[in-house]
Amino acid sequence: MSISIASTLTAIGRTRRFLEAAQLSKGWVAKMQARALILEAHHTTHIEGTHLSLDQSERLIAGENISDVDSEDVKELLNYKKAFDFVADYVFSQGLITEGLIREIHRRLVEDVRENSAQPGQYRVIQNYVANSKTKEIIYTPPAAYKVPIFMAELVEWL
Repeated sequence: MSISIASTLTAIGRTRRFLEAAQLSKGWVAKMQARALILEAHHTTHIEGTHLSLDQSERLIAGENISDVDSEDVKELLNYKKAFDFVADYVFSQGLITEGLIREIHRRLVEDVRENSAQPGQYRVIQNYVANSKTKEIIYTPPAAYKVPIFMAELVEWL
């Protein structure tokens, strides 16, 4: 064995021991996943128009009942958690991402929210926009509705 190979093997051994020692505890990982879910659910639903505070979102996801909040906002936040849990279970059990899966996630996200105006489980058929909530200025125009099925098929194929 050459000195170069021996040196490389030694470096690999040191790196391996470092990585083994650096493994995160399952409890810490679970805590960080829970925190990430709260932040993601809160900020994502906030973009969609909910008015819950981060504290309210955290308490609702923990199962607490809160008065004086919009029931639609609560439903939207809890739908997000249910959809997130569904995706986690699905990916670990089946793994295959399909358009049907994407539509099912959408259905779960918007089910019984805003009088089902978001057409649960369906691609949108009208143009929508992302606007600044204060100024109402349009800050993003998504692709035209007729392009959505095409882009979704391309996305799934790419995945």
